Amino acid sequence: DRDVRRSAAYALGPAFACVPGKDQAWEDLVRLTQDEDRCVRERAANAVGAAFVHVSNKDHAWQDLHRMTQYEDSYVRWRAAHAMVEAFSHVPDKDQAWQDLHGLTQDVERRVRGRAANALGSVFVHIPDKDQAWKDLISLTRDESSFVRGSAANALGMAYVHVPDKDRAWKDLQRLTQDDDRDVRRRAVHALGAAFVYVPDKGQAGVDLHRLTLDEDSLVRRRAADSLGAAFSHVLDKNQAWQDLSKLIHDADSNVRWNATNSL
Repeated sequence: DRDVRRSAAYALGPAFACVPGKDQAWEDLVRLTQDEDRCVRERAANAVGAAFVHVSNKDHAWQDLHRMTQYEDSYVRWRAAHAMVEAFSHVPDKDQAWQDLHGLTQDVERRVRGRAANALGSVFVHIPDKDQAWKDLISLTRDESSFVRGSAANALGMAYVHVPDKDRAWKDLQRLTQDDDRDVRRRAVHALGAAFVYVPDKGQAGVDLHRLTLDEDSLVRRRAADSLGAAFSHVLDKNQAWQDLSKLIHDADSNVRWNATNSL
């Protein structure tokens, strides 16, 4: 019964850390990622990342994860890219893991590329070939898909301290804060708050942050409120930052007011 297998796949995720036979549980999980029913495959793939760290035979588990990055089912590849976030520092062959992640950043499916971009930001510090990883990240900031560009913006915020060219990273992040797509701007302003302490031109970064507090989209203003709180101690013009925060506390959107209050 596929409904039973779906539920079993779903249950393996939260239960994995506590089951006594983790190697057998891993084998079951991998088998379910190849199930004939797509929903079963998706639910099993969801659990792979969290389960990897608990498996005793990581050489064998890594080969399974490696194969998942090449599955025909794009959802399994998507979850394999996500699994890299938790698994990368534990895999025995980081060169191959990096090649797999590099391949996923060029996947034909936008959601796979987007998830790979996020993974790139999370594991950047562990990647053996940072020059190529940096080139991939720059390329993703110019992807045709706004979903991928947004993910790349988020990755820039996470990886900023480790990237080899912070001036270039800053220019790309600044460009993304002016993207036509609101979700890209939202993620870019969040990344700006995370990276602000490392940004070389804090004066311009403060101007950009001010501009984003005036964005027509409430989701962007909401993230700008968060970033003001994160960056406030490093902003050069604190009077302007304070005025912006005060204005956001009286925003017409209650969610913006909520975030601004948290930043206060």
